Amino acid sequence: MSKQNANQTFTITFFTILLWLFSLNAYPVGLAEIEFLQGAGADTFTVTTGLPRECIDHVSPWTLQTTPGNGQTMRIYYLQGAGFCDVDPSIQLFEVKSNQHSDKVAQFKWLKDAGEDPTLVEIYDPDRLLTVDAGDVYHIKVWASYGGQPH
Repeated sequence: MSKQNANQTFTITFFTILLWLFSLNAYPVGLAEIEFLQGAGADTFTVTTGLPRECIDHVSPWTLQTTPGNGQTMRIYYLQGAGFCDVDPSIQLFEVKSNQHSDKVAQFKWLKDAGEDPTLVEIYDPDRLLTVDAGDVYHIKVWASYGGQPH
């Protein structure tokens, strides 16, 4: 076998194995969104994602700032058909914190069970910062305001 044939054979084999390895991680990904809006009041809010994060490919952006009059959307790319993700739910934690009152914090988990619609669970909101509209479960709207006045 000539050196050129050996190089061609190696290159073809290498790329075949590489494509096969990439296909092992190619799970279908679903998309859901949470739009964060600023409610009444002067406070602005920082929204961050955290742990737990299970059966989630990624969230974009990972953090955002609310601004008066404009909604900011986080997109949740969750895994489907990834073996254990078929039986375990996709879970992502969100934290909403007032920029003017650092002790005012709310948290909730976004959850998507296989075959079920997404929902928000384990909502911790002692200061009633959040108002939720889940009319479209794949585009949930969350208003944040200090003082319990939504919008």
